[in-house]
Amino acid sequence: MGAERELDRRCFLAGAAAAGVALATGCASVRPAATAVRAAAVRTARVPRKLSDAIRGQVLERGTPGFLSAAHVYNERYDAVLPRAVARPVDAADVRAAVRWALAHDVPLRARSGGHSYAGYSTLAGGVVLDLRHLRAIEVDRRARTATIGAGAQLIDVYTALAGHGATIPAGSCPSVGIAGHALGGGMGLAGRAFGLTTDNLIAATLVTADGGLHEVDDRADPELLWALRGGGGGNFGVVTGLRLHARPLPARASYFFVSWPWSSASDAIAAWQSWAPHARDELTSIFHLETGGGTPVVSVSGQYLGPARALGRLLAPLRAVAGASISVGDQDYRGLQLRWAGCLHTGLAACHTAGTRPGGMLARA
Repeated sequence: MGAERELDRRCFLAGAAAAGVALATGCASVRPAATAVRAAAVRTARVPRKLSDAIRGQVLERGTPGFLSAAHVYNERYDAVLPRAVARPVDAADVRAAVRWALAHDVPLRARSGGHSYAGYSTLAGGVVLDLRHLRAIEVDRRARTATIGAGAQLIDVYTALAGHGATIPAGSCPSVGIAGHALGGGMGLAGRAFGLTTDNLIAATLVTADGGLHEVDDRADPELLWALRGGGGGNFGVVTGLRLHARPLPARASYFFVSWPWSSASDAIAAWQSWAPHARDELTSIFHLETGGGTPVVSVSGQYLGPARALGRLLAPLRAVAGASISVGDQDYRGLQLRWAGCLHTGLAACHTAGTRPGGMLARA
């Protein structure tokens, strides 16, 4: 379905908050696309009584086989938070139908991309979770240097698909994080100093708003809604079904490094890293670790460089100068490097997903 008429920011926010309640927003009453007006129309429309009759995708209700596995998110602390159903839409039209169904029946709805929300936003008690796992197509436009990615694609699949085109996006290293939640929440990662946050690279999105409207937003169509999606607010403006991002070019080889010191050098190591890291080349990202739980304290730095190992070795000289430094450096193709960061270098792509979310997934929940 094509994109609907552009939304005025105040009308949209009022409609999303009130879901059909008439508000004195100053929005022109002649705009048929106003969110609140359309939401009221949805509530009076004929909508199937059962969600399973409203969408083509699978609906798992409490008590049915597979429900608990479908309901559980990555973080085990939320295992007791159970929705009344988990729906798995197959496309944006299914998402739209589910949103309209929820609006008509006053059922709370929550979208899930990868299920990694630390704050528990990937689930809810008593409502319906939209599990977007089937919306995971990835297409690369080499000419435009963009990637169009389904909201349910996991990061390791995104890296793998884009690496085949000599491209990447800046994003995190946890392989089973979903792209939509990651991008809409900001998106930090080891290519961030070179390319920015994931959300910095978002140039368009397709989303279903609270009234069931389907919108394609970019800097020309609904630019203010795109602005809102890029604000790092966690995607609270609708259910995003797909994103288009800049596809950044990759070198033939990318490098990794690990530097460690004895605890007695901790103070000098911190001082050296703090002086060095902000002025390092943009292609180089590093993380400092101080770990004290589990016996002997560990002081270390790990990181990634978008270039060959021979060049990286020279760049690490200030860290090597700290007494007791032990350095390990290597390089490989970018896809392999992302599997390394994910802990899946020797298990392969299929296993590099949380168990139960993809066939062959072997990663444990946290």
